[in-house]
Parts: sequence; C-alpha cells; structure tokens
Amino acid sequence: MKIHLAHNEEAPVRGSNVTLAPVNVSSFKLVKHMTDHGIKLIGCYDSGAAIASGEEYNTAFTSDITEIQNLMQGNGDKHGHARGQIIRLFRFIPANADFVCIDIDRGHANGIDGLAKFYEMFEKLNIFRPQLPKILQDIENGSFPVYTDTPSGGFHLYFKYKGRAMKKCIPAPNVEIFHANGAVAAPGSIKNDKPYIFHGSLDDAPKLPPIIEKIIHQSMASEDQWKAPPKFTYQQPRDKSIPTLEQLAEYAENDGNYAGRNELCFEIARRAARYGDYYSKNEVISFLQSYHRTSGHKQIKNAVSSAYKYRRIRNGH
Repeated sequence: MKIHLAHNEEAPVRGSNVTLAPVNVSSFKLVKHMTDHGIKLIGCYDSGAAIASGEEYNTAFTSDITEIQNLMQGNGDKHGHARGQIIRLFRFIPANADFVCIDIDRGHANGIDGLAKFYEMFEKLNIFRPQLPKILQDIENGSFPVYTDTPSGGFHLYFKYKGRAMKKCIPAPNVEIFHANGAVAAPGSIKNDKPYIFHGSLDDAPKLPPIIEKIIHQSMASEDQWKAPPKFTYQQPRDKSIPTLEQLAEYAENDGNYAGRNELCFEIARRAARYGDYYSKNEVISFLQSYHRTSGHKQIKNAVSSAYKYRRIRNGH
C-alpha cells in the first residue's frame, strides 16, 4: 500500500466506548502505517521534548494505536504522560524496526543545503550521481521509493537494515544518519503547524547500500579517533535533586534532532543554565569537551556562552 495524503482532512476517531474529538485523519493514517509495521513511537510536545525522559523514556514508546489516538486527543498515554495536552509530534528509533534513516536537512537557520552536502559526500569518494544507485540519483524529484518530506523542505530516507547496531553519525553538514540511538520524527507528525508528508510504503524500503554502510562506519571510526578528551570531574559535591550533566545530555539527545554538534551543545548548556550558578560555564565546557571526545573546539565554548547569555536575557539580567 502506497500512501500519498493531503493534510487538511479532519474526522472523528472512535474508541470502543467513546467518541473522541476530531483529529487530522491524514496524520492519523500515516502514524497508523508506522504502528501497523510494529514500529513503536514516543509522543513529543510541540517544543520537541519527549513526553517522558530518564527511566520513563523507553517505556513511553508504544505501537498501540489506541494509545496514539489518546495522545492525539490530549488524553495522555497509559502512564499518564501528556494528559491534557494534544500531541502532534511522534518519534521512533529506526533500529528497533530494522531500519536506518537518513535525515537530510534543508531550510534550517544555518542556510546549509543538506541535499547538496549529501551528494558532495559521495563526490569526495569520487562517486558521482550517475554512479550512485538509481534510487539516490535524483532524490529531489522522487527517485527514492519511500521517504518523508520534512516541514523545512528536507527528506527522511528509509532503508531496511538488519546488521550490527550503529550509533548516530553526521557524515556531512545537515546530514544525519540514525540507527540505534537518536529518535526520528515519524510520518504524520506535525511541527510548527507543518506536516511530515510520507510517500510510498515501508514495505518498499530498499536495503541499505554498501557504500552508505561504509560511510557510516568511516564516520563512526573518525569520531572514535578524535583526540583524547580532558578528564572531567565535577567542581563540587553533587546535589542529588539536580540532574547530572550526563543526564542532561541524555535528555537532550532523546528529546530532539539537531543539525549538528553545536546545536546539541547549546541545548545541553541551556539545560544546565536553568540551574542558575550551580553549573559554571567552565564546568559545562569541560564536560562537553569530554562528552564529544575533544580537547579543543572554539564552537563548544561559543555554544555554552550563547546558552548562558540566553539565560541572562530570559531572566532579565
């Protein structure tokens, strides 16, 4: 079944005993296409934050379409998460469904065209468009059989893959590849009032081409070979009521998709800055250098400074 749906339909969705309020039926059908394939989803608030974090994060994933309906209606999930708030954004972890997802970003604030960088990534290996598999030669004009148009004008490409677990990597600017960690927005989701529009069927997803698997492993290896990080230690005894920096990093990774390391660093630092002076800028910088396995990078320092400046502006200082 191939799905090509508009996103302006609304209809009541009925449960076994009650009639629920109208939902965007196109979004519902696309989300149901995912759950029909056994894919577990987690709801996210409009801010991008997942409805659960920490120990409750993994248990908040569900493939129960009734539970998805309840989230879309503002009734919350079976754990009580998001009760009273309508959920329009859902994410999934590709590896859990034997998929790899390539997220090609366009229209982001950094102005980088991820699709151009995607093809440049191959050109650096002396592989040009005519030499690529046909499904990759003209992505912008629909050469790929199953994909999602993102709200900003980018693409999510889905590949079948049953190999060993691979961590998320960024082999080119505005190109992220997701497998075993990091969650991807699901088709049918709505972000900033714009939909993730799905084309095709997951049944038609191609196998991951060997060249892309090679690029993933090369990217992972290059990250693992970064300069040894400085040893990180906390500057003061821990207050158990405040999340550790490791926990804040985990929450940030789980709650959102980021165009690159700088955006992720800013988000982790922004969360740390919420706790006032408990975490100093230098402490957060040191942690992020360790977290990203590098002793340098002016960008990390700039991201932390921006996050703490943002806090002062928000607080009126």
